[in-house]
Amino acid sequence: LRDLVTEKLPRFAAHLRQFEVDLSLFALSWFLTCFVDVMPHQIYLPIFDVFLYEGNKVIFTLFRFALAILKMCESSVLQSKTVSMVHACLSRPRQFVSDYKLLAQVAFNDMNPFPQKQIETKRSLYLAQLQARHS
Repeated sequence: LRDLVTEKLPRFAAHLRQFEVDLSLFALSWFLTCFVDVMPHQIYLPIFDVFLYEGNKVIFTLFRFALAILKMCESSVLQSKTVSMVHACLSRPRQFVSDYKLLAQVAFNDMNPFPQKQIETKRSLYLAQLQARHS
């Protein structure tokens, strides 16, 4: 996700680097719970529908929605003056996402073109690195 954020939301990524915020601390729980812990039901239930519709492309759907959520948080994160303010924004993204249609618009239109091949390549690379570390 970090690489995608750097590509799609460069100012956001630079702001996180400035405060030394590790996005994976937030994204891990988002992905493990499929956004249930951070979004209201009127947002996460339609996301589940998209997961079911997309089938085996669910990993791309996770990344699309994560990027869209970050995009919707972006202006508040960029206005944050302290690391705790950044953490507050990323810990409670539901305050920035209240309309599923807008979220889907950002995920499936504003984030295009979406680099599926690049994600597959990076996923393979990171998997190989993990396997090398643990063998």
